[in-house]
Amino acid sequence: MLVPGADLRDIAAIALAERYDLVITDEDLGRQRQRHRVSCPRDPRRCGAPSDVRDGWLMGALLAVYVVVALVVGLGADGSDGAFLVALVPNVAVLAWAAVHTPEVLDGATVAEGVSWVPQLGLDLDLRLGALGLTMTWLISASGAGGDLRLRLLRRRDDLGRFAATLLVFGAAMCGVVWSDNLLALFVFWELTSISSYALIGFDNRTEAARNAALQALLVTGAGGLALLAGFVLIGIDAGTYSLSALSAAPPTGATIPAAAVLVLIGACTKSAQVPFHGWLSAAMAAPTPVSAYLHSATMVKAGVFAVAVLTPVLGDARPWVPLTVGVGTVTMVWGSYQSLRHRDLKLVLASSTIAALGLLIALFGIGIPEATFAAVAVLVAHRAVQGVRVHGGRHRRPRRPHARPVPAARPAASPVVAEGRRRSRRFDGSDPR
Repeated sequence: MLVPGADLRDIAAIALAERYDLVITDEDLGRQRQRHRVSCPRDPRRCGAPSDVRDGWLMGALLAVYVVVALVVGLGADGSDGAFLVALVPNVAVLAWAAVHTPEVLDGATVAEGVSWVPQLGLDLDLRLGALGLTMTWLISASGAGGDLRLRLLRRRDDLGRFAATLLVFGAAMCGVVWSDNLLALFVFWELTSISSYALIGFDNRTEAARNAALQALLVTGAGGLALLAGFVLIGIDAGTYSLSALSAAPPTGATIPAAAVLVLIGACTKSAQVPFHGWLSAAMAAPTPVSAYLHSATMVKAGVFAVAVLTPVLGDARPWVPLTVGVGTVTMVWGSYQSLRHRDLKLVLASSTIAALGLLIALFGIGIPEATFAAVAVLVAHRAVQGVRVHGGRHRRPRRPHARPVPAARPAASPVVAEGRRRSRRFDGSDPR
């Protein structure tokens, strides 16, 4: 029997107890609620309820800070030192906020805030920060701050203010993805990452390679986003709610859920550059080095991984979910590893090794058991730490083995994407006077 004030964690605990023939008492539920307390402006006992509309402001305010600072930097800055100091403000604020909540989240708490957005459509801006969301928040804000510092070292350009503003918009969209507790709100932020990445990849729009790479990334991830939306709609119709926390506590089991699982995986695989949708990531390496370092190694490609992680409790029992995630992830991991051994240009090695790591993450999170999830989080953090050693512009090549004589006819010619990436990176950081 549930005690008064029972929340979704009580329901989930009882469901697990019934599944595994365990005995659970009201005292156990009381201790569980005490351990997994929820930080909420209203009654903490009711913050986990999917129907409760909470008056949150801090997480939404952080997203607003990103947008306001982006407008200030983009419209009123010219790439000066002060502009980049201002651009650091949102990422530093998010880092400080995450640091404050890290102890309680690690202790099992969930920070939750929410406002009603479009209640007629079930579209509420419910924001929730759990352990995985906290990890992603650290990665996003730390990578964003590093990207701003990297821009500070570049040659002053009149359009760097616009570049920094677009990076801030992308950071806000990524925070929205990892904080959203509503599937439709998650989709809105998901598409914002695709649009902002299109602007960043094609930042130097005077070159055809940059325009083509940006358009390819937008088409692939945009089409995947439509598949993701279709899957979300099927889930919402079947379950009667778009709340992630409610869906995780009571996963839907309708006839349309297998189709929804396939559609969601298509969207996740396009965003995380899984085979056969991996081509856009290598092409996007023609972008300036801060873009390829921030978006395509640290944050944007992790959005698909995050989607698989948070939706595995919802769709893990659907028949196609585990075979598809493990199968696609394994194939992508093997293919990316093979390609990383073939290439000698370090930017393409970075892209291929990232694809391989993403495949491993998709497979581990898709399995859905605690051991695999723990390993996936470790790989997620380790991969970002390794990618912190930046390759500046991809201008360097792997050192040749001693005593090895290259055969001119056997040396592969640099691809147009790689050549364009080298040229644009030299011009972007000031080493090329043209």
